[in-house]
Amino acid sequence: MKIVGDIYFPDSEQHFTELGDNVGSYQKPQREKALEYVTEWKLCLDIGANVGIFSRHFAQHFEEVWAIEPVSENIACLRKNVPKNVRIIEYAAGEENRVASICRTPKNVGGAFICDDEEVMPLFIPKNRDLVEDINMITIDSLDIENLGLIKIDIQGSEVIALKGAKDTLLRCKPVLLIEEKPVGGKDGSIEHIEKAQKFLLDIGMKAKEKIGADRVYVF
Repeated sequence: MKIVGDIYFPDSEQHFTELGDNVGSYQKPQREKALEYVTEWKLCLDIGANVGIFSRHFAQHFEEVWAIEPVSENIACLRKNVPKNVRIIEYAAGEENRVASICRTPKNVGGAFICDDEEVMPLFIPKNRDLVEDINMITIDSLDIENLGLIKIDIQGSEVIALKGAKDTLLRCKPVLLIEEKPVGGKDGSIEHIEKAQKFLLDIGMKAKEKIGADRVYVF
């Protein structure tokens, strides 16, 4: 484990650490834009919390943040990085409660991806099976959440399965949503997972708002 700025990262991490002392401001404009739409400040979900950069920021605004993260090396750092009003949930978010397979990406610890789901698997094929590990997956609906003001979700192409597992929560709480919409493989890569998530959100009555960088805000 190493410290960059004032944030702990796994020793293997390279992507975030290139930002040096500015790492805490990573994608800050996206976070601030999403917060402009929030009206309920009791609870925020950070799905794909990684080491807690977003959770730390959201914890300054919400009574409580639930940081959902399945990768053990990220969780170890997350525990050191977040304040007391952040609850760490050691699961991946998906469409069902089950044991799932995730492929770690050691040089960019934010790049881990679910690799055993038919909604995701066509997009992601692990090149090194030694990096694949079993993790626990849970639906957001099974958490019985109330008073939810904001969901941030960035889980490398698995967004649609997490959204399907959160449908009842979304319709009941009507939170603001900040979701990554980045093509797989770079600028000209696959956008299939983005289109699936967009269709799901529009079908349940959400509206697309600003896109900042690779992230877009949705509201009811």
